[in-house]
Amino acid sequence: MSFNLSSKAMYVLIFLLLLLNHTLGIQLHDAGEVERYIKKLIEEFKVKPQDSKFSSVIHPPFPIDASSKSEFFFPKVLIWSPREHFGIPMKCPVHGNRLLPLKWTNSVSGVKDHDARLVYDIQGNIILVQRIYYCVRGRICHSLRSTSPDVLNCLPCSIQAYFPIELFQRSGCTKNMLQYIETQVLQGVNFLKISEGLASLHFQAFCRQRLVYLTAASENSNLAVQNNSSCYEFYSNPLFAFPSNDQTMNLFLNAFKKKQHLYEMDMKRVTATALSCDHTFKICRNIGLVRDEDNKFITQFNQLFIALNEKGEVLAWKPTKSTSFSEIEDVLLDVKKRLELADSKLDVICVDDCCRVRNKYTLIFPDVEVKLDVFHACQRVVRTISPTNALYRDILKNFSQIFREDDDQGELGVKSTPKNHKIERNLNTFLERWTNVPSSPLTRSTLEEIENLRCHIAKGCLSDIPAGYGTERNEQLHRLLNRSLISGATRISTELAIALLTILLHYHTKKASSSYHLCNNRIKPIIPVDVSNDSKETLSESKSKNAVCTSTVQEKGSDRPHNPTGARDKVIVVMADNIEDVCNEAIAGVILKNAYNLKETIEKTAEQSCSRSFNALDMLGISKMSDVLCIEDNNYEQDPTINSHMMNLERQLAGFGLQIDPIQRDGDCAFRSVIREITKRASDNNDITRHMEVLQLSTLDEDEATFALRQLFVEELSDDNCSYRNFLTGSKEEIAGKANEFRTTGVFDRELGDVVMKACSNILRVPIMVITSSQSVPYVPFFPEDPLSNDPIYVAYHYYGAGHYDATSTMTTGANPEEEHTPDAKKRNDKCYCGRKAKSRFVHFCTSDEKNKSRCPCVINKRFCSPTCRCLNCINRVIPKESKGDRKCRCGEFMRNSKTSKGITKTCADIPGARRTKCPCYASKQACNEKCSCHNCENEYGKRESKGSVIREKRKAKCTSSPSSVKRKRATEYHREHGIDIKHGTWTLLETCILESVESFLLSTSIVPSVHNVTVLYNYIVDSLSSSRNNLSVSSKTIEQVNGKLIFTRKRQETLKNLLYGIAVMAM
Repeated sequence: MSFNLSSKAMYVLIFLLLLLNHTLGIQLHDAGEVERYIKKLIEEFKVKPQDSKFSSVIHPPFPIDASSKSEFFFPKVLIWSPREHFGIPMKCPVHGNRLLPLKWTNSVSGVKDHDARLVYDIQGNIILVQRIYYCVRGRICHSLRSTSPDVLNCLPCSIQAYFPIELFQRSGCTKNMLQYIETQVLQGVNFLKISEGLASLHFQAFCRQRLVYLTAASENSNLAVQNNSSCYEFYSNPLFAFPSNDQTMNLFLNAFKKKQHLYEMDMKRVTATALSCDHTFKICRNIGLVRDEDNKFITQFNQLFIALNEKGEVLAWKPTKSTSFSEIEDVLLDVKKRLELADSKLDVICVDDCCRVRNKYTLIFPDVEVKLDVFHACQRVVRTISPTNALYRDILKNFSQIFREDDDQGELGVKSTPKNHKIERNLNTFLERWTNVPSSPLTRSTLEEIENLRCHIAKGCLSDIPAGYGTERNEQLHRLLNRSLISGATRISTELAIALLTILLHYHTKKASSSYHLCNNRIKPIIPVDVSNDSKETLSESKSKNAVCTSTVQEKGSDRPHNPTGARDKVIVVMADNIEDVCNEAIAGVILKNAYNLKETIEKTAEQSCSRSFNALDMLGISKMSDVLCIEDNNYEQDPTINSHMMNLERQLAGFGLQIDPIQRDGDCAFRSVIREITKRASDNNDITRHMEVLQLSTLDEDEATFALRQLFVEELSDDNCSYRNFLTGSKEEIAGKANEFRTTGVFDRELGDVVMKACSNILRVPIMVITSSQSVPYVPFFPEDPLSNDPIYVAYHYYGAGHYDATSTMTTGANPEEEHTPDAKKRNDKCYCGRKAKSRFVHFCTSDEKNKSRCPCVINKRFCSPTCRCLNCINRVIPKESKGDRKCRCGEFMRNSKTSKGITKTCADIPGARRTKCPCYASKQACNEKCSCHNCENEYGKRESKGSVIREKRKAKCTSSPSSVKRKRATEYHREHGIDIKHGTWTLLETCILESVESFLLSTSIVPSVHNVTVLYNYIVDSLSSSRNNLSVSSKTIEQVNGKLIFTRKRQETLKNLLYGIAVMAM
């Protein structure tokens, strides 16, 4: 059989064959109605092709006059015909001829030609309807789809970026889904869980559409309800199909291949002046491939080499089989070339094994110092200490401090590591403190590692390392890799491992240089790699646009029990036989006040401290120990020099931002140091000033006041106060005889060292914090019985010889005294770090006190803080001119319509003895203006002009039809309504202080401080009128909670005794 066709008919036949598509497409249940809906959209497109409706995915409208069920389940549709929609001429990428429109891919039945394409999306898939173009070249023609790579590459770059879909060879999905998958991968979610999450989102979208349909069917009699009892249609509907875990992995890998060159370009832009090379990262156990010969899995890589710069950004990385230097030599050579091209000079390299590989690194980077990374130096010692030891956390914090300067003991270091002789001196002090403890965590292997580390210290391997370099950065990177998908996998292909490591390390690099959003100061949004490579905005410009976030948290009222007079409370005589006799409001008020004083003193001391090893709660345990300042230590007596003690004392004081204010050694040093400190404090506190007048100390000079305080001390001991029983031994006559000896100037007895400070604290009614030169007893707190101020005064105590007291003063600069005159000192003072170590974020920094003194180097040098400063809550920055007029405050606005608060509380000003104001006008030293809506304004820079006595009525709340469904209920109310037990939380500081005060009170009575008695009195106090009247945030506790807290407290106190006295811990 033969056919005689003309040449023209032959070309037409070839053209038609080219257009045939024999692959199976989408097969929907209601294909006819969906196709009519798509044809309707196409007709609208032909009429108005440039309508904005067709610029994005078209969501189906709500069917107002629906006649069938399928109208409620119409799919999302994307009409893609860039030639008509964007109005741009398109040419054939092969021949250069003009492309002409031919057909649409609008079939969803699976039986016609030119089927539409199903594209994966979140919450329902998308039907991609695209235009088919054809190119005619003489008698030859060929067709092209508008989403083919050749056609898309001919479009302008902006349209390519706008196209919302990523199409691959056998699959396609939206860019939103790819971003969702990548985000989940960064959070450590495996691909199976990602696929389950997509399925859940699809099912939720289906159920929402089905609910709309059922609701409409119940309201419209023309709609017949079908399949009301189940959702089986979801499982066979292609519009809600989701990729499997393997397909999700393929989507992720295909998207990564397209952007891999962007990741590489981004990493090549990173430069460095300091390099941290870490070859000890442990990654997945099995990264490799299945061998074709025997189908055996072969592991390719076991280690991961990462090079970080001084900012924590990843400069280079490579998976390796071992820690051999030959495997990373090519990576280091590439880094060297990149730094030379960027004209960046490398100063220091930190590695995990400096002495072994130093020569190999210097061959590649000559004239560059190779140091030992601080993180690995600490790990060598830490891994030899048992975590079960009671002193484990204390020794870890203390050991990390040996690589810090004296005035750089905060949570984050801000200075370079000290010189080798200073580190070795700190190491000797560390050993001196911990080797004398019988139950010391230092084992033989620990001491061996410390001696090995001493060799590195002597060589200078740990000196002059930049601040925050290595330790904190490596810990963050370790945590990121440990929680990632690559850590938990048993077997993983090399391709997937490279992709995962690439995006994880890129995420870490971008996070190190990202900025906070205005709405949240804890989360740093990461710039996508495809945006960061095209963005022209520099980092400094983006930082300047992001102003400091304003807190939206409303301040709570003071928890302090009300005592307006400030006078001494009346003595309460307690005569009780059982616990019920002491459960009354009078005793509850006294215990609450004492507990609050303890809480506030601890908080103020913690705020003063800038040492990360300081545990403020230990103040409660140390204060119970008697004769702490009288400990005779043979090490101190046998030490022939005083320099080591002075260095220890200076370091301890630097942890509180203090330095020594010398006092002469004449036997009056204890009383004179207290007088000097209380005189400084009296200038800032009116209550203390009045009390000094009552004691007749305010008009005396320092010598006379010192002698007068001696006489008050003798009188205090002569009163037979029971609070000194734990500090004194002997009969009443012996104590009176020793006390009378103190009436003479220059007399001092070391055995009464503790009682001197305890008595002075009660006499002057202020807490006293004694900072000592002992590593075992770094500080000793003394709490007065009835304080006027809860801000302690700080006194220095030298253990050497007979002991000596000095006054203290605030450190004026953050520079190291040994390096104040070095050429680098000026460079370090170019920016400040004020507030980085603060315990509270409600305190202002970079300011001067009443005596015009400041610790901020910018304030000292009389300049504004610059953008390079890392200070927090700074009030020394330049305020833009355009923002001054727009500044306004709303201080006290919530009290405007409160009848009980009229004329009582003043705003826009600091209240002595209370918190500082948060008024933005006052903080910027500006007057409140007419735009402000503050109430009872007392701004000393200018009060807001009163607009009359008419009080504006409070605006009525917006009326809603169902307030309960709009306003979220409090969690406690929800639990109570549904009968759910509320789990008790941890102990707050105030609750701990109440428990401490209850136990101390029962010890002073004839009632046994058993767990039952402590629990009964504690719960009565927290539920008393005194507690509710002051709105204290405390809650009652069960007997199990109280028992657990008491056991923990006693164990901690025994641990402190073991540390301070060298007594073995007794089993509870």
